[in-house]
Amino acid sequence: MIKIISRYLASSFILPFLVGLLFFISFLLTFQIFRLTSLVINKGVPITMIVELWGHIAISFIPMAMPLASLFAMIFAMNKLSGDSEIIVMRSVGFTRLRLYIPFFLISCFVALLTYSLNYSIIPHSKREFKKALILLTSSGFLADIKGGEFFTSIPGLTIYADQVENKGTELHNVFINLRNEKREEENIVVAKSGELLKINPNKWGHASLRLRLFDGNILKKTGADGKMEKILFEKYEFPLSEGEISSGLVTKRSMKTNDELFKQLVEENNKLSRQKRKSAKWLDVRDSVLKTEIEICERFNTPLLCVLFVFLGLGLGIQRTRGASLNAIAVSFIVLAVYYTIYFTAVGMAHKDVIPSYIAVFMPSVLTLGAALFFYRRLEWEA
Repeated sequence: MIKIISRYLASSFILPFLVGLLFFISFLLTFQIFRLTSLVINKGVPITMIVELWGHIAISFIPMAMPLASLFAMIFAMNKLSGDSEIIVMRSVGFTRLRLYIPFFLISCFVALLTYSLNYSIIPHSKREFKKALILLTSSGFLADIKGGEFFTSIPGLTIYADQVENKGTELHNVFINLRNEKREEENIVVAKSGELLKINPNKWGHASLRLRLFDGNILKKTGADGKMEKILFEKYEFPLSEGEISSGLVTKRSMKTNDELFKQLVEENNKLSRQKRKSAKWLDVRDSVLKTEIEICERFNTPLLCVLFVFLGLGLGIQRTRGASLNAIAVSFIVLAVYYTIYFTAVGMAHKDVIPSYIAVFMPSVLTLGAALFFYRRLEWEA
């Protein structure tokens, strides 16, 4: 009897979880649809390629959607069992709170392992493929956007002008370039007789190698607030280009690496940090990179943990004595989520500034969530 009830409890969670997972992925994907649609309209990209990009982004959203789907699926399952008085029947045959939770705990552990496995290699691989495809598409459009006698300003801080453009945008004549970096208070003005755009060759991380090679010209550099000028003559000069109109905050260099690669990078960065003079500019740059890598690693372990915690939280929130209390459970869950993510993003921001350790910033909100879950669990009225 107990085994049958346990299987029934597990089945009551799976369908709402899958529906919730699909809903949250679709909801998060909506914000990216409009950004990618511009590729179809402005660049003439085939819809099949856009669908492939959406697929890669959807896979990237799975770790974000898993904990949320687990929480609301658990609340829905518990509310349904409570509303149908099935919880009362289970209590009458000797089910304790802990015995009721065990099937859901086992499922949440499976979901956590699945999330960890996805984060380990599959999602980084998907993000690399997304980045490569995006670079290919935007770079192809880049070549078509540069036209003779017109200013090209699609890249923030960069203006390109050429009297003549030939060979589908790859050959330029009488080139003028204005490159500005307001943070460093730098401005470069480049004038050249001719230039060529080199095709890209994305590496395994999806980094672009689209470069503009210029011939027979000069560079006028303006640096600092005092406007100090420097002129450089060159026979050949080249610099990388990237298009800034389409980007995804979910895809970074670290997010495209597997866990093993991240740990290896962290060791290398710490070794490099130890060789730098403390508080020097180079030390600060390396330290910032170390903090970002530590946060990325901690997040990959914290997300599976949230799947287990949110299921436990949903148990305490979902079991209600009356049907009308379901809205209260949903409202409380939103409040808990709002508090969790407020603390999380605040703590991570402090970790980026090296105010608190990275592991505390990432795991502290989860520990507080565990405390809230225990609070609601103990408040359940239950006769063992």
